Amino acid sequence: MIAVNDQDERYVSVAEAALALAGLTAADLARLGRIAQLRAHGLPGASWEDLVDEAIEKLLSGARRWPAKMPLVAFLREVIRSLASELWRKHAQAAIVTLRSHQEEEKDEDPLLQVADSAPGPEREALARNLFEKVQVIFEGDEAVQGILSAMADGLSAEEMQHSLGLSHREYETCRRRLRRGLARYFPEGIEG
Repeated sequence: MIAVNDQDERYVSVAEAALALAGLTAADLARLGRIAQLRAHGLPGASWEDLVDEAIEKLLSGARRWPAKMPLVAFLREVIRSLASELWRKHAQAAIVTLRSHQEEEKDEDPLLQVADSAPGPEREALARNLFEKVQVIFEGDEAVQGILSAMADGLSAEEMQHSLGLSHREYETCRRRLRRGLARYFPEGIEG
């Protein structure tokens, strides 16, 4: 039975959600596992299994309602994304509270030194480094794309990349298309960090 809310948005009932979960294929479950692994990488206090379990629990408890027009795997992917984002937010808030308490202890120091560091933490740096290495392997042998990847990592603008790599605008755009297509093939769910 599909439930309908006040705005005519149709949702799958909890009973039908349980049946749909039981019908997930091994490929669907593996895909959800890969999504959760990417989301949980470096996340303090939670494993990828925790994210999958909590997403399923939220669905079966009715805490997260599944729109009937959305495929189940896509819905669970979004729930996993949301859960991971919330955990990252809580971790960041805890770090800010710790920083503020530390700053209060050291009130006599220069106030400019007490500004929160906006640089990514070690977990995010490790995730980015790991992802960058994977992407480099994907484009092994494509020197132009490898050059663009390195220039991007160095923070160069498009014009600076073209100049430093000796590429015309057209060559640069062709390489960027190869890069986008290769990433889309290798990461069909997208790269979100």
